[in-house]
Amino acid sequence: MADLNAYPADMTPQNAVGARQPSGPDHAGVTYSAENLSRPTQGPANPFKDDVNSLKRKNVPTGFAQETYMSEHTFR
Repeated sequence: MADLNAYPADMTPQNAVGARQPSGPDHAGVTYSAENLSRPTQGPANPFKDDVNSLKRKNVPTGFAQETYMSEHTFR
């Protein structure tokens, strides 16, 4: 809550809200990209994992999607 001593004493609370001076932004804008969010940025590299297949199955935001085969009979 804002400091009540920052407002003049004779103002009602409704008028005091309008008298507040807007402050600067509390946070800086951060730019994100899907490439930055989908690959690890820290830690050692896994020598047994190739980079081509690591991004292939990382196509859902909550984890890894697995390839599967579904026949037409499944949908009938």
